[in-house]
Amino acid sequence: MLAIYKKELRSYFHSFVGPLFIGVTLFLFGIYFTAYDLFMGYPYIGYALSAVIFLFFFSVPLLSMRILAEERKQKTDQFLLTAPIRVSDIVLGKFYALSTLLFIPVAIIGIYPLVLSAFGEISLTESYFSIVKVNSGRSITKAEVTLANPYAEVTLANFTSLAYFML
Repeated sequence: MLAIYKKELRSYFHSFVGPLFIGVTLFLFGIYFTAYDLFMGYPYIGYALSAVIFLFFFSVPLLSMRILAEERKQKTDQFLLTAPIRVSDIVLGKFYALSTLLFIPVAIIGIYPLVLSAFGEISLTESYFSIVKVNSGRSITKAEVTLANPYAEVTLANFTSLAYFML
């Protein structure tokens, strides 16, 4: 599984797909972050994240389909399926490589709340809650931003739903 993970991750960065995805994601988020948070003065990073979530709706299926199409194109799918490893190890290796590629821009976006806190007082809990929520593939609503407020009462159901969507 580790060999497949390394191979897939290497293939993302040896081709133009990985850097292009990371660059486009960070570029679009930077535009919305600048417009919403810096120019308009919204202290919620969730607004900028909600505006960029559409990119994940298109890019994640494309990146997922690329994994299988690339194997068929290079005629290595038969080699992988006849290798002395389980199919689940192949799938998990490819899944972890794609998850790593998706996590890189989200980790960089994790720096933005610190930049925003230099311009005023914001809730870091709320900001990082929004980042985790977008990483789980869900959009942020204004009610969920309010629930992430440390002064609001957050129930156990909210945390269990967050754990469910993170999986």
